[in-house]
Amino acid sequence: MSAELLWRSFENADLEVRKDGRTVYGLFAPFDTPADVADFNPKTRSIERYQEEFGTGAFTRSINSGRPIRAYAEHGHRFGRLPIGQVRNMEQQSVGLVGEVYVSETPDGEEALTLTRDGILGHFSIGFLPVKGKDEWSADRTHVRRSEVNLQEVSIVHAPAYAGAEIAGVRSQHLPTSITAFDPHSQELAEETPDPVSGLTPMQARARIAALNPRKYQ
Repeated sequence: MSAELLWRSFENADLEVRKDGRTVYGLFAPFDTPADVADFNPKTRSIERYQEEFGTGAFTRSINSGRPIRAYAEHGHRFGRLPIGQVRNMEQQSVGLVGEVYVSETPDGEEALTLTRDGILGHFSIGFLPVKGKDEWSADRTHVRRSEVNLQEVSIVHAPAYAGAEIAGVRSQHLPTSITAFDPHSQELAEETPDPVSGLTPMQARARIAALNPRKYQ
């Protein structure tokens, strides 16, 4: 696949709001944890399904670069939303990439904190770019181990996709499906042109926005 921005969300780890009331911390991404994922390939206009895992140390360069990593609620930048805060104090432990998100005092930030405390937003998700030459694919291209990725952003989300990172103190059912996957047999969706970055069609983007605030769309 080309170096398109990819998104993965995680479950089954602890994520918690710190005592300061504005810092959410936990496991951003697990190491050595294969999961079934699916991404839209804009070149072939098809869904590619495979197993993926992050190798130990995959985020070393992202941490050492020192560049700021923005935080969002539900990858809101894809829908024109501003960040809710910034990632702080990332480190790699034996289980994976651990870090903190400091949530700013903005309307979107306050909403995200409330939903996190209420257990509605209970999972971390990352946006990353694959690094050329750092992906180890199986011969049949059904499995990839990413030894290095370029971390772009971290989001707090409501629906996990990739086994590994849940907000501390929040428990939810397992939903092992990729956030970028959609039904390739739907003629209505196939007739729309997906965004080249997110891989989402306009209809899918609207559906995700509605899912975040269902009362507004009732």
